[in-house]
Order: sequence, then C-alpha cells, then structure tokens
Amino acid sequence: MELKREPNLKVTPFYELHKSLGAKMVEFAGYSMPVQYTSIIEEHLAVRSSAGIFDVSHMARFEISGDGAGDFLEWLVTNRVAKLREGRATYSPMCNYSGGILDDLVIYSITRGKRYLIVANAANHEKDLAWITDRLGEFNARNNLNLQIRDVTKEMAQIALQGPDSQKYLSNRLGVDLSDLYFYQFKWVGNLLLSRTGYTGEDGFEVYGPPEDLKKIFEDLVSDGVKPAGLGARDTLRLEAGYPLYGNELDESVNPFEAGIGWTVKMDKDFIGREAIAEKRPEWKTVGLTSEGRGIPRKGYRVLSPSKEEIGVITSGTLSPSLKRPIAISRVKASYDSEQVLVDIRGREMSFKVVNLPFVPHRVRRKPRKKA
Repeated sequence: MELKREPNLKVTPFYELHKSLGAKMVEFAGYSMPVQYTSIIEEHLAVRSSAGIFDVSHMARFEISGDGAGDFLEWLVTNRVAKLREGRATYSPMCNYSGGILDDLVIYSITRGKRYLIVANAANHEKDLAWITDRLGEFNARNNLNLQIRDVTKEMAQIALQGPDSQKYLSNRLGVDLSDLYFYQFKWVGNLLLSRTGYTGEDGFEVYGPPEDLKKIFEDLVSDGVKPAGLGARDTLRLEAGYPLYGNELDESVNPFEAGIGWTVKMDKDFIGREAIAEKRPEWKTVGLTSEGRGIPRKGYRVLSPSKEEIGVITSGTLSPSLKRPIAISRVKASYDSEQVLVDIRGREMSFKVVNLPFVPHRVRRKPRKKA
C-alpha cells in the first residue's frame, strides 16, 4: 500500500522506513507518525515479552548551556536539577506561575551545572520553547548571566528500544556493555547518547544521535528480530504502567499533586509556581480504575459515585492487552474515598474498582540500594 505524506505534516527521519515496513500513518502533534505496523496488541505484547522499537523523533529537544545552567533549571522545574551528576537524568513537570503543568520533561545532565538536554512533548514544542526562552531572559538579566538555549530537534533523532530483551539486542548491535547503566542513567558511545529510560514500564533504552546513524540502528534492530511498534502500543503500554500523558492526565488546570506526580515536587527549593502550589489545597487526585466488565472507558467519560453524584472524569482508558480487562486513569475529587465508582459509558453506568497505579508492575532496572 502506498502511503502518501499529507500536506503540511512534518515527518521524522524515519518516514520512508515506516512506509517500507507497512506502517499505518496518522497525524500526531503535526507529524505523520506510525500508529501501528501489524496490530497494537501484537506490538504491545512484543514489548512486554521481548522487545519493541519506537520512533520518538517527533519529541522536542532543547539544549541549555552556560555557567549557571543548572541553577536556571532548578528554578524552571519542580524537581532537583542543579545537583544532578553528569550521566544522570531526571523527570520533572514544568509549571506556570499559577502552579499548572505546562509540560512534563526529561532533563539530562551532560556537563553538571553547565550543559543540559531537555526532552519535551511534541505537541508543546513551540509553547515550551517560547516559555523557556522568556524565562531564560529573565534569569540572565537578574543574575548577569549569558545562558543560551538551542533547539536541537532537527539535528538529533531519537528512538526507544523497550522490553526485557532490550539490553541484549542493543549491546549486540552496538558492541558495547550496557550492564553498568541503571534507570535514568546514560552514557555516550561515540556520538550516540544511550539512556536507560522509557515510557513503557519495561526495561529499555532511548538513543539520541545523528538521524542517519539512528536510521541504520533502527533498521538493524528490526532485522535482528525486534518488533517495530507505533503510537498505539506506546499509549497502551504507558497506560498499563500508570504513566501520565500531557493533554490527558497533565495540563495547566492541575498541579503536580493533583495529577499524581507530587513526588517530583521539591517544596524546600524555589521554583516557578511554588507559592501557588503551597497555597492551594488539592481539589483533585489521580487514581486507577479497573473492572471485570466489558465496557471500555474513554477520555472524557463521566465518573460517578455509587449514589450517582458526578465526582470526576476519565483522563485515559483502554482494554489492557496484558490484563485483558478495562483499565483507566481518572481524575476525581480529592475528598472521594470509596473503593467503587461508576463510569458513564455511552449512557450505561458500569461499575469500576479504584486501585493504585501502576496496573502492571514496573520492570525497570534500578540501582540496588546500599545495605546499611
């Protein structure tokens, strides 16, 4: 089947490769992206059982550099950055002055205190770039600094290799030992940045580097037997893992505590939005929902108490390929404490149980804790 690029849509360096692999392409965040190659369920289960590879080059990538870059990022986001050692990464929301979430980012410490890579959501590319640039100008003027921001999205591609066999496949293909990397650590191999991160709850890696180099790695891994996977499987995997998605669980109407990522907020430091977050009592909380029934909750469906009071909304929902039952992430009133809710599924009220996230255990490779 010949896939034609839709006018006005951007493409990643892997566009022609996706076509050759038979991908079904859809519009996402202004890009033509593969939603699936064979089936979402098949690609999902391949990641859970062995390995799958994703093109995530549509993500926005910015470099912040200069003396004081770590201090700037410490103020820009809610999590700690300034003391992040080289070769480490962190996950953090970036809030507005009202405490609402502008985006959630992964920040890599390239040179401690001086050079960082920020990875942001594709849909927020221009918004984030404008916000960070403006805040950088304020910070420079206030501290007499000359920090720089550079958009490196086009010059740096990004792929994600995820699944329990990912280390074996990547080590064999690149001829490098990756056993010394733990979750949210990275290393350079030539001009490639290899990061033990991902968005599936499985062990895995994200690889950054020149587009031509990454296209070759993508093709080679597929020839080695790694399953190419699209946006559909990426979404069901992250939902099972309880990971939030910007525009669903995260947006400017909620703060990190209400969105279920309060662990990323360090209230003992100064950051944009801190005062607003400190002053506001959370109105919402984020919970998991699951059911033995057959109805599938979707984003926007109403959530009700057993007495039919409207208490929240579904932010993400699907039929879990791993668990084979409906699951959802919901935003409900912070005061609600029952273990049961009803979800209005196209006019039919279906019972769901409130559960803790994630729905499936994370299998990321964490560094062992030192014994006391």
